[in-house]
Amino acid sequence: MESCYLIKSKLTGFVLEPEGGGFQPNARVTPVDANGRDSQIWYDDPSTGTIRNKGSQFCLDIENEQLVVRPFQQGDPNQQWMRVDKHIKNRMDQNRVLDIFSNNRDRGAKIGAWNYNGGENQSWDFDFVGGHAPGGHHQQPGGYPSTAASTYPGSGGSAYPQSGGYPGAQQSGYPQPGGGYPQQGGYPQPGAGYPQQGGGYPQQGGGYPQPGGGYPQPGGGYPAQGGYPAPAQTSYPAAGGATHARREFYIASEMHGKVVDIDKGQKDGGARILMWDKHSPPAKNQLWYTDDQGCIKSSLNDLIFCNNSSGEILKTQMPTGGPRSLWKFEGNKVVNGAGESMDIVREKHDNGAEICSYQFKNQKNQQWRQEFI
Repeated sequence: MESCYLIKSKLTGFVLEPEGGGFQPNARVTPVDANGRDSQIWYDDPSTGTIRNKGSQFCLDIENEQLVVRPFQQGDPNQQWMRVDKHIKNRMDQNRVLDIFSNNRDRGAKIGAWNYNGGENQSWDFDFVGGHAPGGHHQQPGGYPSTAASTYPGSGGSAYPQSGGYPGAQQSGYPQPGGGYPQQGGYPQPGAGYPQQGGGYPQQGGGYPQPGGGYPQPGGGYPAQGGYPAPAQTSYPAAGGATHARREFYIASEMHGKVVDIDKGQKDGGARILMWDKHSPPAKNQLWYTDDQGCIKSSLNDLIFCNNSSGEILKTQMPTGGPRSLWKFEGNKVVNGAGESMDIVREKHDNGAEICSYQFKNQKNQQWRQEFI
């Protein structure tokens, strides 16, 4: 069980709390007066690499340069945080830390991620309050029971031989540090003023400070580097009817780099799940997302993939809630509720290779990674 604590700013003495108690995805996290509510209490979740809110179980996340809370999403680098001394560092880029922008001492000040500089606006006290993290909420998605060994179809009844381990999914990195703070009050609002993919920043909204603390004159512009990648601008329903941005990804094979694909982009259920080269630009029949429970769904039609027995080819269908319809990432495996793993049939490398579920044998054709777009 993980101990619970307040996150108190060294700059102001305020503690972090999501707006409205943080029960809605994308609720802003800001510094406020301490009041003892569960929404001000946090705990480390080492199994997922996240910091979670005791009240809602949502994770600290960065959305449009703003610190927010959101449901856990497997493999999302914006949710990967850890406490190191007096700082909260991103696990993927430890030069990135949580920061009160512009040294703002007000309640409700904007917090985001920035390059480490040693300032008090990046320093936090962790006041432990007793108690432990709620049971069952800080486990890695998955945890399904294993099933008895079964054999691969068409293999003459012989199961795969055991083989050595393979490297896990590689985590994508962040842009290199670039520049300092924008002028106080000059941050673009979410949904406006940010660059489009591949583009630059607008020449307005204030510039970054020069060495020595001075700000440039208006029109100084933003540097081309720094900042976290923006999420895909799509959404899916959350509890209570609200929506929040989802991050889409490919499911790529560690064996050859091809990705999981819905045959011919068929939107109706019953389409085969295949391996194929990535389309350019990205196509929805090759993109996936995880719902609030961490289960994988298609960005094309919100369907899942499923089969009726081990070794049977996977096809799309409406979610049923049955164990064979619940697929999650578990490290570099993709597993279902029956304890079976996603498996490329007979280790084929060709476009159109079919996919089934099968007992995990640590083979390369059972190794996967998420590649976020």
